[in-house]
Amino acid sequence: MLEDIRLYVMTRNYTLRKECEDWKSEIFPNTRKVLELHKKIQRKWSWSPSGWHQFEVRQGNGLEALCVDLEKRECSYRQWQLTGIPCPHSITAMYFINMNPDDYVSDSFK
Repeated sequence: MLEDIRLYVMTRNYTLRKECEDWKSEIFPNTRKVLELHKKIQRKWSWSPSGWHQFEVRQGNGLEALCVDLEKRECSYRQWQLTGIPCPHSITAMYFINMNPDDYVSDSFK
């Protein structure tokens, strides 16, 4: 039985390695999907700068404001800190200063 498990793990590792060779980006495909979804959602948010690489982001005319600090990689919504993937609020600020959100994805997803 242990021999069967060993063979299964070997073949699984080989097939996963082959799939990785087909990736066109250094970011994992599932992480890429989440990031692309966040890029679509960010269009609903507006920004206003409040300091060097610090922004206040609002949705439309909403009263709720979120603070984004790109240097510290923090957002007051805290999704970015928890997942390691930039949230739509932070992507809004990144696009304002012409930065690529792919550079801000955590290294554990690369």
